[in-house]
Amino acid sequence: MHPPSLRIRLVCVLMICTLAPCAASIAGSGIPAAAKDDPLFKLGYLNVRHYSGVRNDGTGDSTAGMQQAIEDAWENRLAFFLPPGTYQVSETLKAYEWQLYKYRSGRPNRRNITHPDPRNYVFIGSSAGGSRPVIKLCPHAPAFDDPDRPRPILAIRNFTASNSNATERVEPEDTLRGVPPNFHDAPGINFNHDLRNIDFDLSAHPGAVAVTFDGAQVSSIENVRVQATGAYAGFYEIPGRDGGAANIEVEGGRYGLAKTAGAGSVVVGARFFNQTVSAIRSVDFVPLSVVGFHIRTRTAPAIRMHDANWCSAAGTLTLVDGKIEIEGGGCAIDNTVGKSLYIRNVYVNGATNLVRSGRQPPVPGQGTWQRIVEYAYTDQFTPDTVPPYAERTCHFRSFSVIDGKVSRAPEPVIRIESGTPPADIVTRHVWDELPACTGPGDGTAVITEYGAVADDEKDDWSAIQKAIDTSKSGKVFVPPGTYHISRPLVLGANTWLFGVGRHISRIESGAVWAGGKQSFLVGTVDDPNAATFLGYLTLAYAPSSEARAQGGIVRVLDWQAGVRSMTVGLRAVRKRGSSGGPRCYSYSFTGHAGGRHYFLERSVHIEGTGAPLTFYGLNVEGSKGSKPYVETNIEIRNARHVRIHNIKREGQSPTVIIRDSRDIGIFGQGRMNVRYAAEKMGGIVQVYGASDDIVMGVMVLDRGERAENALLLHEALAGRPPVGAAWPDNVSLYKRGDLSERQ
Repeated sequence: MHPPSLRIRLVCVLMICTLAPCAASIAGSGIPAAAKDDPLFKLGYLNVRHYSGVRNDGTGDSTAGMQQAIEDAWENRLAFFLPPGTYQVSETLKAYEWQLYKYRSGRPNRRNITHPDPRNYVFIGSSAGGSRPVIKLCPHAPAFDDPDRPRPILAIRNFTASNSNATERVEPEDTLRGVPPNFHDAPGINFNHDLRNIDFDLSAHPGAVAVTFDGAQVSSIENVRVQATGAYAGFYEIPGRDGGAANIEVEGGRYGLAKTAGAGSVVVGARFFNQTVSAIRSVDFVPLSVVGFHIRTRTAPAIRMHDANWCSAAGTLTLVDGKIEIEGGGCAIDNTVGKSLYIRNVYVNGATNLVRSGRQPPVPGQGTWQRIVEYAYTDQFTPDTVPPYAERTCHFRSFSVIDGKVSRAPEPVIRIESGTPPADIVTRHVWDELPACTGPGDGTAVITEYGAVADDEKDDWSAIQKAIDTSKSGKVFVPPGTYHISRPLVLGANTWLFGVGRHISRIESGAVWAGGKQSFLVGTVDDPNAATFLGYLTLAYAPSSEARAQGGIVRVLDWQAGVRSMTVGLRAVRKRGSSGGPRCYSYSFTGHAGGRHYFLERSVHIEGTGAPLTFYGLNVEGSKGSKPYVETNIEIRNARHVRIHNIKREGQSPTVIIRDSRDIGIFGQGRMNVRYAAEKMGGIVQVYGASDDIVMGVMVLDRGERAENALLLHEALAGRPPVGAAWPDNVSLYKRGDLSERQ
């Protein structure tokens, strides 16, 4: 358990809160008996209302009890659960992890930093009654009143030892950006955290931020609204490595999203209204992707791009499907720093200028609705040399590659027309609802009620499949723990299979596998009208069993459900203790597969699909397997109508290979450094055969190893001469033909 220093001792005697004194009480150690007796406890939820001093009527100060519940949930691998109501707090709620310095036994001179903790923070609010719970700052909370020292209500952070003195957990004074002595900030290993269905109210606190959550892969934010009028920002940082935030809203504040530095974040289904400086500050060191958004602001710019000035990739941005309204004129999108930028289907109203990039003259607006059909800017930075660059270089040339023509033109595409935005430009990218298990009587089939037992190593396949086949509501819930299966689970057309969180609920292959050639763990029916859902789970396989079943091919997920289907927050891993077999962790999409898929991790195989199929954030590092199946992290073969919003990868294999496919859009690719010579790959991005109508915006590297005769992009289409861009130069826009109007 976290040390007593983490259990906040607040002095609120002199503070006056609305309707009641702001007197924080310290929760006793250990989980309260009432919380253990709550039916939600067996489902993996720790109900914060059972902690001393926690009130949901908008009075008092719930900080201390909520902090204790956060620590108890982390310690016991539970979700922190917030029932309906308003909860006042006066200090930052801290979700911290530390990687401490230790000495290896018998080798005192060898440094050893502890690995990221397998436990994780999952924050879930009730969705009952149509309104979400609210965490609100007390009216008198002076720590949040200095705009020069912004402070978050919720901080999800990770610290790693910098030297041998970092042997105990220490908190920073500055909860937003501070670092404890002997540690350094470590967002790159801030894994496996979730925040969903909780709103925040920061009103009238000029230094307040709702959330800072600079998380790495397998982390995300869903369904969060922030009332930030008179505050600093709604969000300071959000998860990256192609995690991100979906269905979020910020009203007011200086910024909606103040800083993005997560190595590739995706913001989807976002509404930012009435910010006083800008809705979004793009500061990431690889592309930020924003898709399905509505920004309404009184002053320009709505979006400002920044240059971290240490690599070509820093500050790059893609914007797809959005609308921007500006009351006072000015430039809607400020890219005067001159970073690579791609915009598609964005509507702007009230702006004097639509976008300005580098030293180019601004693209003028007319004050009324204008549609940016397509716009691209190519970074004009020119290094002193050409490839191969010196080892570990971070600044490269940028090119566009359009219908076989390679160019350094600053603005290779500018297409503007008049037109008003469709009503669903935001909602087409997000869900109507996310599944929830609220306890007995809500109609959800809980697999433990069908005989599944967590962590007992016995086969739970029949119990889980029976729950799937017989659930009247279609909703099937996986409580905390690991459940073993001996053969593939098959989801019905209306099945919603979900767990508590990625790192809490787990399904994995058992010691005996009877799946035959069906080597996938979870599959769906092949139905174009299926509304199947799968989410908040880890899927784990053992290469020693499944890999042999199909000549080395491992499909963790075999998805054939149609355009109404969805996945959110899945994690694929190798089973603990397993060895041998391919490294592939594959999500396979075939047949009638379609729908929307959010924040996936590991490789993706798409073949023969024709329904609209959209991915929001793909983290595909370390996914390469063995031929003939996986020679790339993402394979798109003989498919149509695919969209991918941002890819983050590392490793030894290509990012994506596209073969004989049409209407493929990929918006944002970053963190594409490799550990071995890129010439062995044939190109980080490859396009072959009869492929056409393909658009890829902003392919950039933040660093590059020395490589002779290597390619970032390699196009070899039937009947056309090969086209490419040298490794590790960047590509602002690759285009062959054009995309269909609407995905």
